[in-house]
Amino acid sequence: MPLQAFTSSRTTRPDDVTLLNQVRTAVGNDPGLGVSYQDFTHYVVNKNTAWQPAEITAVQNAIDTTPELTAQVAAQRAVDAYTSLDLATLRVLLDEVNVLRTELNTLRAAVSPPLTPALPQRTETQLRNAVRTKAGL
Repeated sequence: MPLQAFTSSRTTRPDDVTLLNQVRTAVGNDPGLGVSYQDFTHYVVNKNTAWQPAEITAVQNAIDTTPELTAQVAAQRAVDAYTSLDLATLRVLLDEVNVLRTELNTLRAAVSPPLTPALPQRTETQLRNAVRTKAGL
């Protein structure tokens, strides 16, 4: 695998997910692609095929311009990487919330005149998006 070293003037940690995607795009989605760095200024990229000058330039640009990994993005990435236990816990809480919403709707309908609108059930996607949003604050 051909390795290529890169030096950057970065002073912050790059968003690793974005960096990998940008480097992957820069080298034509080489399946053997790997990106590593020992600090924020020294990077090594390996791929299956020989390096072309345009690829070196594109990868250098990706390294230099990839956004910083902020605390908010790191928290959202952690939410995206929830384990099955984390997701099971969220699903139990979601079920409980939806039971309470159903009970509230029953009570709202029992008064005269009925209170509207009814509270719709929450979905797992809505819950995950809400957690990601809160993690990003």
